[in-house]
Amino acid sequence: MQREREYDVAVVGGAFSGSATALLLKREHPELRVVLIEKKTAFDRKVGESAIELAAWFMTRKLGLDRHLATKHLPKYGQRYWFKNEQVRTLADASELGNFYQSLLPSYHVDRAVLDEHVHAMAAREGVEILRPARVVDVTLNAGAVSRLTVESDAGPSTLTAR
Repeated sequence: MQREREYDVAVVGGAFSGSATALLLKREHPELRVVLIEKKTAFDRKVGESAIELAAWFMTRKLGLDRHLATKHLPKYGQRYWFKNEQVRTLADASELGNFYQSLLPSYHVDRAVLDEHVHAMAAREGVEILRPARVVDVTLNAGAVSRLTVESDAGPSTLTAR
């Protein structure tokens, strides 16, 4: 077994929620030693993912994803429908019905694989240590004290501690 590594916080699961949590912790408390453990080598797409206005507010105002959402995902302003016929080759060719007025804050149809990878990379750039692919195989939680995680990765098993 490799040496024991010490952290202040260990986040298990590196998709959007885990990566955003680790990122926000690191931004708020840069002195923390934060590790993000993700078992997948690449994130997968989810069918029909949308972010409503409240989620869009969080992603733009708190995470700073304005440019990413605007350039890599599809803004939607309320309920929108697209129709296909023989001339439609892309979404831009499709006829559309939707809201007459646009809301002040858009919502988005998101590609979760792209969004998850982007937020994961942001966390790494801002100082979160990434273990990927890695899988937690055992946890000993000690409320109010140091907890211990056994993690398996390509490098073999290791032990992490986090308070």
